Amino acid sequence: MRMKILMVGTKPPPFHGQSIAFGSAVEAIVDEKMLVSTSFRKKSTIESFSVFILYFFKTIWARFFFRPQVVYFLCSRSYIGLVRDLWLLLLFYRSPAIICNHLHGSSLKQFYYSLPWLVRNIVARMYKRVDRHAVLIDGMQEQLSFLGSQTEIKVIPNYFPNVPSSCKINRDYNSSVISLIYLSSIVKTKGIFDVVSAVEKLIETGYKVKLTIAGGFVGDAEMSAASVEKSFFDAINSRGYVEYVGIVNEEKKYQLLGQNHIFILPTYYISEAVPLSIIEAMRMGCCIITTNYKYLPLMVKNRVNGMLVCIKSPTDIGRKIEILIKDRKFLEIISKKNIKEATKKYSEHCYQNAIRKFVGVN
Repeated sequence: MRMKILMVGTKPPPFHGQSIAFGSAVEAIVDEKMLVSTSFRKKSTIESFSVFILYFFKTIWARFFFRPQVVYFLCSRSYIGLVRDLWLLLLFYRSPAIICNHLHGSSLKQFYYSLPWLVRNIVARMYKRVDRHAVLIDGMQEQLSFLGSQTEIKVIPNYFPNVPSSCKINRDYNSSVISLIYLSSIVKTKGIFDVVSAVEKLIETGYKVKLTIAGGFVGDAEMSAASVEKSFFDAINSRGYVEYVGIVNEEKKYQLLGQNHIFILPTYYISEAVPLSIIEAMRMGCCIITTNYKYLPLMVKNRVNGMLVCIKSPTDIGRKIEILIKDRKFLEIISKKNIKEATKKYSEHCYQNAIRKFVGVN
């Protein structure tokens, strides 16, 4: 029997790990479904407010006219998102629908305990209406610890989108130049300026390094998008060893990953959990350099499938790159290991099967 499923989240655009994963989840469900977007950031305040209000009307219509048997949503870690989520849970509180929450960020627990006591109690009570929870990696269950130890939480690993047949792995381990790629949103707390600084010092030392940067500019708590963009171009100006290629499509992304030796993401972004870009880079055989931060060490084992560095440390980043420059055989071993591990653990096929099982459809 076909089921009715309400899916609440954001599909691309914008393109980021969570929207891409939600898009794949939507594709995985072949039963009758209704989508409600949670993308409220628009060009104008009026447009954003209109979309926000429309969300309430759409969810009301879904509750009383679409009448889903399953509600699948991606919970938020912001004040506006909290209002959105609490409304959804209140609306379906007395509904017989099975409610499934899929957590993608690593800052829910921190956000919860930052709330006033009364609001925390309301949130905990409403979230206990959720029937099923899922997280991205084993160990991330702690983000939902405020619900109590009896809460059952499933692990659904993130995935890499299918690689276009035109994208091949084509890197030379005997090249005199080591190529690095930063492929993510260009955000201060994702360590972009630390990367540029580390590479600059390596060049000054005499190493031949090429850095390719891909992604769009995004603001965070430390720096606005406009400030990031200005500071970024100031930092790479007149540096011939740095190439900025802008926002890239799926095919170009995999081409770049297949050409570069090292993928680098020294992030300390507040809600960083299991970056899709790291999984994609593993699939294309890149050695991973990332930070010893939150759940990243559960994905990237130091000197096994990559290198872990301290946050905000261009010196440590440069030191780890130098190790890989000097040991090309080790770099090649890591490459083969990452391709094998990613193919086995992080395929989109496995992800979509897990989503279908999570929401209870075949």
